[in-house]
Amino acid sequence: MSIEAQDLSISIRNKTLLKKVNLTISPNELTVLIGPNGAGKSTLLKTCCGDMPKTSGTLSINTIALDQFKPVELAKTRAVMTQSYEMGFSFSVFEVVSMGCFAYEGQVSQQEKNAIILDVMRFMDIEFLSDQNFMTLSGGEQQRTQLARVLAQLWFPYDQEEARYLFLDEPTSSLDVFHQYHVLSLAKELTKRNIGVLAVVHDLSLAASFADKLILLNKGEIVTQGKPEQVLQRQNLDNVYGIRGEFFHQSDKVNPVIVLDRKQ
Repeated sequence: MSIEAQDLSISIRNKTLLKKVNLTISPNELTVLIGPNGAGKSTLLKTCCGDMPKTSGTLSINTIALDQFKPVELAKTRAVMTQSYEMGFSFSVFEVVSMGCFAYEGQVSQQEKNAIILDVMRFMDIEFLSDQNFMTLSGGEQQRTQLARVLAQLWFPYDQEEARYLFLDEPTSSLDVFHQYHVLSLAKELTKRNIGVLAVVHDLSLAASFADKLILLNKGEIVTQGKPEQVLQRQNLDNVYGIRGEFFHQSDKVNPVIVLDRKQ
């Protein structure tokens, strides 16, 4: 069971956004897309979750072609947190998180649904915000609330043998350092629930600290993919990012870091 893309390509108005991409997103793994601005990271994520149509190639989720899924069944199989979100009404945090339960409305009682919402909020450490107006939250609190809403979509205890997937497009962009690490540590924890996570992350050291697999994109193509120490080689940093640096990971007690040369 996995998400499989083969020779995946996207072109819009004669501009190629993705070119013959091959990848596997496996359950129980955190896969992180990295690359410079305009590399095609968000495009690839949106295509894999079904929000953007492919031009050519094949794409399947758990051996079923993506375009064969009905919307409700797809919602039970994967959840997506996009870069931007707008809330035009004064919903409470509890109400926003409850919106993630739409896929299994009618399958659980209100009491069971409330228990799921509270469990997700505890997982995201936002239970204390339950009654607050979403519009009054800080940017980081709003982002954590939206992530809780997305998680609620996958929280219902479906058959755990059926792999599910979570797509996160820059989930740490509005967060301070503590909550950046907190969110990715939670994403890593989710993989223990037979969930495969695909995330777009710009901070290379942060990505290397949590990813089971990195996929380095540039100009719509995969440059390389593998474990962080394999991908973040000096040559790749130079060729793709135009920086001279080294990947350091001295022990399991210290997170890996990218150390840049003093003179670029």
